[in-house]
Amino acid sequence: MRVASTRLALLSGIAFAAMAPPGPSFAQQQGAAAPADGASEPPDAAPAGSPIPAPSSPPAPSDPPVEADIVVSGSRIVRDGFNAPTPISVIGAEQVQNRAAISIGSVLQEAPAFRPSQNPSAARTFTNSGYYADLRGLDANRTLVLVDGHRFVPTSNVGTVDLSLIPTFLVERAEVVTGGASAAWGSDAVAGVVNIILDHKLTGLRGEAQAGISEEGDGYNMKVALGGGTSFADGAGHIILGAEYSYDEGVGDNYTRDWGREEWWFVTNPNFATNGQPARIWTKNVHYASQTPGGLIATGPLRGTAFAPDGTPFQFNFGEVWGDDQIGGDGYGIGSWTGVNIRQPHERVVAMGRVSFESGDTSFFAEGNYAHVDWTVPSIGTRNFGTQSPSTSAFSPIVVSADNPFIPAATRAAIDNYNAARPAGAPALTSFQLGRFGTENFQQIVSKANETARGLIGAEGSFGGIKWDVYAQYGQNRFIRGVIGQRIEANWRRAIDVVNVTQNGVSIPVCRDLLSPNAAIRNAAAGCVPYNIFGTGTASDAAKAYVTGLSLQHQKTTQTVVAGNLQAEPFSTWAGPVSIATGIEYRRETLLSIPSPLEAARAFSSANSAFVDGSFDVKEGYVELLVPLAADRPFFRHLDVNAAARYADYSGAGSVWTWKAGVNWSITDEFRVRATRSRDVRAPNLTEMFTPERNQNARIIDPVTNTAYTVRTFSVGNRNLEPEVANSLTAGFVYQPQWASGLQLSVDYYDIDIDGVINTSVAQVVLDSCVAGDASRCAFITRPVANGPITEMVTPYLNLNRFQTSGVDIELSYRMPLGAGNLSTRLLATYVWDYRLTDTTGAIDRSGQNGTPVNGGTVGMVDLTMNATIAYDTDDFGVNLQARYINDGKIDTAAVPGTATSLNINRIPSRIYFNLGGKLVLTRSEDNDKKVELFGTIDNLLDTDPPFPSFDGTYYDLVGRAYRLGVRFRY
Repeated sequence: MRVASTRLALLSGIAFAAMAPPGPSFAQQQGAAAPADGASEPPDAAPAGSPIPAPSSPPAPSDPPVEADIVVSGSRIVRDGFNAPTPISVIGAEQVQNRAAISIGSVLQEAPAFRPSQNPSAARTFTNSGYYADLRGLDANRTLVLVDGHRFVPTSNVGTVDLSLIPTFLVERAEVVTGGASAAWGSDAVAGVVNIILDHKLTGLRGEAQAGISEEGDGYNMKVALGGGTSFADGAGHIILGAEYSYDEGVGDNYTRDWGREEWWFVTNPNFATNGQPARIWTKNVHYASQTPGGLIATGPLRGTAFAPDGTPFQFNFGEVWGDDQIGGDGYGIGSWTGVNIRQPHERVVAMGRVSFESGDTSFFAEGNYAHVDWTVPSIGTRNFGTQSPSTSAFSPIVVSADNPFIPAATRAAIDNYNAARPAGAPALTSFQLGRFGTENFQQIVSKANETARGLIGAEGSFGGIKWDVYAQYGQNRFIRGVIGQRIEANWRRAIDVVNVTQNGVSIPVCRDLLSPNAAIRNAAAGCVPYNIFGTGTASDAAKAYVTGLSLQHQKTTQTVVAGNLQAEPFSTWAGPVSIATGIEYRRETLLSIPSPLEAARAFSSANSAFVDGSFDVKEGYVELLVPLAADRPFFRHLDVNAAARYADYSGAGSVWTWKAGVNWSITDEFRVRATRSRDVRAPNLTEMFTPERNQNARIIDPVTNTAYTVRTFSVGNRNLEPEVANSLTAGFVYQPQWASGLQLSVDYYDIDIDGVINTSVAQVVLDSCVAGDASRCAFITRPVANGPITEMVTPYLNLNRFQTSGVDIELSYRMPLGAGNLSTRLLATYVWDYRLTDTTGAIDRSGQNGTPVNGGTVGMVDLTMNATIAYDTDDFGVNLQARYINDGKIDTAAVPGTATSLNINRIPSRIYFNLGGKLVLTRSEDNDKKVELFGTIDNLLDTDPPFPSFDGTYYDLVGRAYRLGVRFRY
């Protein structure tokens, strides 16, 4: 009873600390501790060359001895029993099941070490949709993703991997190495490694079906999965096959939620230096003051004339106007987030097969993956801001000539009346500026299809005490992006400039360019159909067809890998055998991206892709050494050092060395200290090297004009890029007290310093640098008129910046038997001390910046996030509660009072989300090998709204309370 009481007290303490709002700073850990989701036993042995297979904790005295070889975190060396000097965290299959997750990516992104920067709620427009692993907030291209220790073919043009293309229900566990691992695994492992381990020994039949919906009645989603495995040839062979299908209808825009209907956004104050107010004012009821769906005259003597859907003019009631925006007034529901989904709809099919065969000391294996994901995203088309100065920008106002025959009669009369009564010396009104919100045929549909096929063959075995493995892999990804209703900018400009001509006594509207004396202009305008811009249903179908087109991009990425590894223990020291591992690898990647002819000509108002045809190959070799220095001595229960070096020769970026050195010191059976120092690299990807000019759009605050507006930007590749170089340090301890069996604590400090960070400059940063006097940045800006608006900006890929981040990871878990089952808790926390980008404007620490970046600003990192679970499981039922905490923070850590960065509100409150899950076994066999169970989850149990002003779903739940219910079976 006394032991049970002690255990309950410990468990309650951990649960209370996990669920309560934090006091002192905590952070996530990845330690050698087994996860408290049921995976308390060390995982099965991994192949000798497979990357990181799982951490292993020393067995408790009551546990059976563990004889399986374990590949410890961040290392190629297989050994049993000891834990690694590099931190590792494990997410087991039961944790994935408890969350009823459609993708393993959604579960990983709940871990505090990840920034969930790309998921169906965070990536809401043209970006590559999916779930991507972004450790430490260093971007997904600095986290290496492996499947069973092998690279996975990139699923995007920047070399990243969509985790939703990996079969979730076949996942045995996911291992996360939170430290530089380039010496062991090669390029991209700057922030760490995510290794998805699949269940290769699945026997029998396994399946599940689930469906879910939000409290609001939207967001319907479902998943079905089926897989099985069996042995053959008297157990020498094993085969598994599995597939899963999922569908998510998505969730509409912000206006589908109470918090979104408040219209929180900011207005820009150009006179902050004189009127005593900040440069950016966040408030409710913010919407556009310079455009409406049917059109709005926002300047001049006819200011405030708006047009109803049928083209009838009416008086627009302005609120408190600040540039293009206003607080209050007419136009509710027409703002920056109108028509942008809270969660993207998508459909997904994933399949996998694997066969293995053992012959003597050798095992042969082959596997194949196929995945297809479709994303369909409604998106508002181009918006014309009526108060901006006219320019070549697609977002500039529509200039309407007074002789346009589509001008409604009442508005024409107002023009005539003004011209007749205008003050002496005042010019006649011959044109006016119109703002228009892109609806009707400009309600674009963005459709994206991502298809991946991958095949792998290999063998592994041993001879004379030497373990070996070889494998060859080929993968191919096809990505297609189509946008229906894209505005063809030149056609649009021609079609809206309309005049009347008389034919046979009848006035007919025609495009002005068709009457030009310049033959080239007339020829370019051939086929032009006049477009009535007054109202939303007034233009003809022929006019709509003339000004819009299908934007289409076809992209193909391939990856070929051939690798081999050896491991041996050639001799021993006084403390134990010395292990050495070595291997070589060849990898080739290609990228071919073909845009439609109109995209290639940059004809559309936005999202013009470019032709890219590039490739690289790399030849690598590594060696790793593990040397035990002490064993079974006072204060030296065990001490070993680990060192590795890798040489890589890239066809484009040249050659580079990476290395690591670590120490693992068990002072007692309970307390262990570990540290690793490494030099890691990320080679430039194919997009960064080979992309020609690619059109995008960015909203900027222009200190020259004291206005905010949208400009075209052009990113361009650079074949002279050099690899990024990171210097990383992790150091911490693991505590597993014998007086409380099942309690495990690890605390690890990390520090990552990346030099030569490859990136395109943020448009706002380029502008601010130019204004500050950096002439090299001014060369990237096109400003046709001095002190006038910018029309274009170039943002090339360069080895621009330095990135530094540091913090602490903590993992605390406890597991104990209780009644007929087991009670377990687990707390993961990450505290970010420093998250600093150094560029031409200086160094800014953005740890504690929770806000949605505006004007393309730099993304920050929440300084404290925690994820806590408490679960009780028996053979017949189970219940679990998860709490996810996001600390309060700032909208912009770089904001300075009295300057162009100043804010009236610069604090975002903290949030804690609770998720409840449960399962009930309907029937099972005595040995629990066969069973049918019902399961369900309630996400965001308390229906907690996101805090002002977060709109992109990176950290916060935008959907609200949601339910999932399903059934799974195993036979």
